[in-house]
Amino acid sequence: MKYCIILLSLLTLIVSGCDKTRYVNVDPDVKNAFFYKVGSYWVYTDSLSSDIDSFFVTNSSDAHDMTTDNQNEEHINIDISEYTKHATGLVDTNTWTLLIARNYLAFTWLKILSATAYIDYSYIYYPFEVGPLNQYTTTAGTINSVGTSCTVNKNTFSSVAMISYHDSTLVFNDMFYLNAANGLVKIKLAHPKLNINKVWELARWHIVK
Repeated sequence: MKYCIILLSLLTLIVSGCDKTRYVNVDPDVKNAFFYKVGSYWVYTDSLSSDIDSFFVTNSSDAHDMTTDNQNEEHINIDISEYTKHATGLVDTNTWTLLIARNYLAFTWLKILSATAYIDYSYIYYPFEVGPLNQYTTTAGTINSVGTSCTVNKNTFSSVAMISYHDSTLVFNDMFYLNAANGLVKIKLAHPKLNINKVWELARWHIVK
């Protein structure tokens, strides 16, 4: 009987040693703040052109994926469609994606009407802290300030982080104004090579979490 117990203990240790999968979930604070569900939308006015830009969450998923280092990591992917109504009446569509993992979020912008397809913005760690963001592409990011107030379209938003991005290869300088309560309350896009110059200011919004 003693030998059977020892054998079972050894087998248990072997099985435990083989299962080295580590589960990594999204930080609850990040998830509560930025996990936008279908039904969420943001309407911006462009202070430079008077265009109206609407952003709608079209898909929101939460899944666990295996990474190359044998970690089972939770990833939240949020697809956001952008519709621009120009003063001429024309409408075009671009796509944004918000990735949430661990304790960070990251935006990707797919520009439908340009030769440069994607812009991957550097990871933003939460809670926000002033300083440079980790750079994994040619795009460099910096959180310039946190906890400030921002007034746009007669609405005052609190606890706003001001995040700047620049890329000497793609040639652009962008600025995001982001908080946990409302999302992106203001976006400045300056892409001279693509003739894109926008200052989006949040006018109306509806957020489902």
